[in-house]
Amino acid sequence: MTLPAELLRQAAAAAATRQPGAWLSAYRYERELADAFERVLREIAGDGADLSQQHANLDDSHADMIAVVGDHIVFVEAKVSQWLVPKDAIRQLVRHLKGLSTPDRRHVGLLVSNADFSRSAIDEIAAAQHAGAVLRAVQWKSQEDDDALAEALREVLAA
Repeated sequence: MTLPAELLRQAAAAAATRQPGAWLSAYRYERELADAFERVLREIAGDGADLSQQHANLDDSHADMIAVVGDHIVFVEAKVSQWLVPKDAIRQLVRHLKGLSTPDRRHVGLLVSNADFSRSAIDEIAAAQHAGAVLRAVQWKSQEDDDALAEALREVLAA
């Protein structure tokens, strides 16, 4: 059965629209992730790290968390998705990293999601890394995933 193109466009637009109440689960996820990131950060850097959490904003123009560790500034972007994480999430983090100018610090990024990453997102990560961006993507769902989060943080701090 072939569907009309307009119907497919409408379905895609509806899927892209946030569902009522979706912000609540995203907020809970970001709170739990913030606690996990702080645990992992303290484990890796001890008291030599400073973590700030950004307030949510509608245009999503700021990273969700920023940590200063030595000469690194780590930008953490949390993405909650019921499906695969799209490449646009990677592009957003890369824009954060490119838009900064702090010559005495190295800007690195972590994209953390509850969902798997789409093939196009994985390709976008590789392209950004090839272009010189230091970023990692990691799936985190619960405290059981703290080790994966810690490994990703260690990798960006080693860069």
